[in-house]
Amino acid sequence: MHDDILDVRDIDALIASHRLNEALAALKAALAAQPRHLPFVTKQAEILRRLGRPAVAVALLKGALEKAPDALALRDALATCLRQSGKSTQSLAVCEETLALHPGHIPAVMARIDALIAAYRLDEALVAAKAARAAQPRHLPFTAKEAEVLRRLARPVEAVVLLERALEKTPGELVLRDALATCLRQSGESARSLAVSEATLALDPGHIPAAMARIDALIASHRLQEALAAVQAARAEKAGHLPFVAKQAEVLRRLGRPADAVALLERALEKAPDALALRDALAICLRQTGETARSLALSEETLASFPEHRPAAMARVDALIALGDQAGLEELAASIMAEPATGKHDPSKHVSDALILVRVLSALRSDNEVQLLKDAAGRLNSAARILPPDALWRIYLRADQLGFGASYRALLSDLLGRDRLPLGVCIGITEELYRNGSAEWQRIAARLKHHLTPLEHWHFRLVCIEIAEGAEAALTARRTGHRQGKPQETLLLQRLLMLTGRLRLASRYLRRACRRWPWHPGIFQAYLSMLIRAGALEELHSALHGDRPPSLDFRIAAACAWSEIGDLPAAEAIIHGIKDRQQRNRLDLILLSHYLRRGEIDRADTLSERVREALPRRSVLQSGPTINGLLQFDVELARRDGKSADARTYLSQAGAEIETWCRANPDGGSQARSDVPPQVMQYWDAPQPPDDIAALIEGWRQAPGVAHHRADRREAMTWLEAQLGLDWVKALRAARSPAEQSDYFRLAWLMLEGGLYVDCDDRLIGDLQSVFSKTRGLTVFIEPRGAISNNIVFAPPMHPAIVWAAHAARRALLERHSDNTWLKTGPGLLTRAVAWYLKEGTEGPRDIRILPRHVLGSWVQVHVPLPYKRTSNYWNAAERGAGSTATLLELAPSLLKGGPAPAA
Repeated sequence: MHDDILDVRDIDALIASHRLNEALAALKAALAAQPRHLPFVTKQAEILRRLGRPAVAVALLKGALEKAPDALALRDALATCLRQSGKSTQSLAVCEETLALHPGHIPAVMARIDALIAAYRLDEALVAAKAARAAQPRHLPFTAKEAEVLRRLARPVEAVVLLERALEKTPGELVLRDALATCLRQSGESARSLAVSEATLALDPGHIPAAMARIDALIASHRLQEALAAVQAARAEKAGHLPFVAKQAEVLRRLGRPADAVALLERALEKAPDALALRDALAICLRQTGETARSLALSEETLASFPEHRPAAMARVDALIALGDQAGLEELAASIMAEPATGKHDPSKHVSDALILVRVLSALRSDNEVQLLKDAAGRLNSAARILPPDALWRIYLRADQLGFGASYRALLSDLLGRDRLPLGVCIGITEELYRNGSAEWQRIAARLKHHLTPLEHWHFRLVCIEIAEGAEAALTARRTGHRQGKPQETLLLQRLLMLTGRLRLASRYLRRACRRWPWHPGIFQAYLSMLIRAGALEELHSALHGDRPPSLDFRIAAACAWSEIGDLPAAEAIIHGIKDRQQRNRLDLILLSHYLRRGEIDRADTLSERVREALPRRSVLQSGPTINGLLQFDVELARRDGKSADARTYLSQAGAEIETWCRANPDGGSQARSDVPPQVMQYWDAPQPPDDIAALIEGWRQAPGVAHHRADRREAMTWLEAQLGLDWVKALRAARSPAEQSDYFRLAWLMLEGGLYVDCDDRLIGDLQSVFSKTRGLTVFIEPRGAISNNIVFAPPMHPAIVWAAHAARRALLERHSDNTWLKTGPGLLTRAVAWYLKEGTEGPRDIRILPRHVLGSWVQVHVPLPYKRTSNYWNAAERGAGSTATLLELAPSLLKGGPAPAA
């Protein structure tokens, strides 16, 4: 017997050193000599599980249990292997059967909690963990498990408090320290998490959970090179530990090296083909390398063997989304909804189905989207308690925007009744209430604060101040308030600085943030965007050409920046190198817009076919891509006209003409001959603009040496009648929106008076008198993708291009030519007018300069994202699909903390 114990210890030593294949060979030899020795069987199952072969381990254990059905060690091992093989329901059944025979059996209690977690039955898991801790207060793994459940319930701060109290009594307990490191990271305290992990490793250098927690903290802190070095060192020491392989693949993927991650995972899977964590990681990496079809095939292969494995099911959905397979997504949603809507038959499947359905519906943009979302209401309402809060909010918001938010009343009730809500959800609820003009938004926001962690209160408070009182007030509050210095808060400060017109200061702040968090893509993207807004092109080029992480997010940010400043070749070079199909499809829309507006029809045709095939039809036609759809229609009509097509009618012809001019005149054109009167006109349809707009208008009014005029709708009609006649007044009355009124009136005024027209949402940040002193002739600004902006236009009186545009706008409004404001009276019209003038205007040098839009950043901040634009009163709020929020307003006061008790 003594020799048997020594043999087991020898095997344990091999496992501890991760020499798993040697341990497995030794066990087989031992079992050949003693086939009925059950500790050898459980040990073999453990090794098989660690080697990523849980299904083989399950078969082994079931065979052994037929001969020894009461062996607790075998039953415990079986529950663990079933859970790891994705069969959480069967695992739970084994645990409960064991506990029926042996109610206090600790391994079975722990395995039952783990099975409940795996089935996403978190409320039940929390009850079970609390009961276990009450029954066994000295068994510290139950404390750690309760903290894990709290963390998974999005209550990490409570978990941190629980663990810190326990650690006061047993400060060296590793299981508590490991749990604390994880909870701190989830609560946003990555620095503290890292410190805890490193302190644990100082006590026990070979402690695997602490090593993994340290790597995760480095990733969360965007210190990816350090994370890679740490995981490589961990793998060198624990070569057989498969989670380290998956973690290294994750870091490589985040570093923009998905091909290296794929090669690493494929080598590991040759030795452990059933290792689910490796298969899940490989599916993600294949998708990022552009091998989405392989990713989908791998996920489906995994699901064929492990039908309950949720990560593979979610990876399949993500692959279908990346492929743009709307039919596949609809088919998946329909198959889920064909199942019984109750979870009694299989709670774990009920959970998985609900999570998958949410993901599918979030991505679905087909013609059947509305009906599917309506049909799913009953199922998702019944599953609300197990859905993550951000998913609940997305589903309710989408349903509300489509006009049936009340159908998701139960789902919203569950969300609002939770003790803790993510910061992003609280901000989303607040902004949605404000957007719809709710008088209750501030009272509800005050209650939402109680659902946040204390560390998030300051951030949420600043957001509320910015909405209620403006960005300047929020900045003032920040100077006297609490500061964390996290990336999330850095981006908030950048936004506040931008809203108050401090573009250069925001750029400098983000430059420092990039040095502090060099691997944070959001910081890098914000930095590039701010440099473009500020017109700091030299610094922008330095940032784009300098050393930067090769990860996908950074490359996308760089491609978008090159596109924004009109450098199409540089943007193309990056976009063509991106293999991730889902991201590439979105970037192809940018290229398509460039090609169409520049008149590069053949290139646009080729790309358009791929975009149509890859993206949902509604994604191609909605929002920004709407202009692409309009331009593609324009191209088809121009082709039908053939040689008779000209720039006055067709945008594709106009874009080609302007592109040719800009290439021949890189400085914008020869110095014009005619003077631009030093006067500014602005239009706002109502006599009294919103306060934030009035403040911007005042900045232009106070510019020294420049006359300022502002007209409302009544004043504009009076001026038009006096200067141009009743037909011009009728055209203004026919405008469909304040935007069309403004587009039309500016052209009429510039035609007769000349000067500068500027939109009311643009902020003056430079010396306007100096700008006028350097401006001659018609001066317009070209957008990155080829259209001429109409928000800022300098013109001498009676310039031919403006005269043509004003008459064309009047005719279009009176004859109701189009429902598209952009085309009828906006930039589309001005683009055609400029192109006509360049090609067919009066003979001699052209009295025009065409400059890139980004040069404006040195003296004007364009299209300031003011609070009024978030409200339903904004002229294009309907196009954004803002909902009514009636159900939200009905439920929030009674369900949020601090509200009155719900009515009986």
